[in-house]
Amino acid sequence: CGFEEYEIDGKLLIENIDTVKQAIKKTGIPVVTACNGYDGWIGDFIEERRLNGVRQIAEILRALSEVGGKGIVIPAAWGMFTYRLPPMVSPRSKEGDYKAVSESLRYLDKVAEETGTVIYLEPLNRYQDHMINLLADARHYID
Repeated sequence: CGFEEYEIDGKLLIENIDTVKQAIKKTGIPVVTACNGYDGWIGDFIEERRLNGVRQIAEILRALSEVGGKGIVIPAAWGMFTYRLPPMVSPRSKEGDYKAVSESLRYLDKVAEETGTVIYLEPLNRYQDHMINLLADARHYID
């Protein structure tokens, strides 16, 4: 059929896990990763949204584990703010960004360890996100 594996929307996975399991069994195509499907970024400016996103990502990791998936692709944020477009002044300091993303990743790392999954931290271009744009930026969080 031309496909070796599949990346699924996280919300779709959670809401349709039995159907996904049946599809994997029927096609033999594994669901390896998830992307999106949560409300709130790991680096969200609004703490309630950040925590909600982290909880939902944890649920996605648990569901991935249940279907034999490997991990979830997540950026710090997408489309929330950029230094390249007005107003060019972040509502939070760089230290605050680092703290929010680090706290999110520390929690999610524990969930990933418990579920045998991983977090694929995704750098985005400077017009899509201001926190993690380069592999070196991602490495800063990983180390």
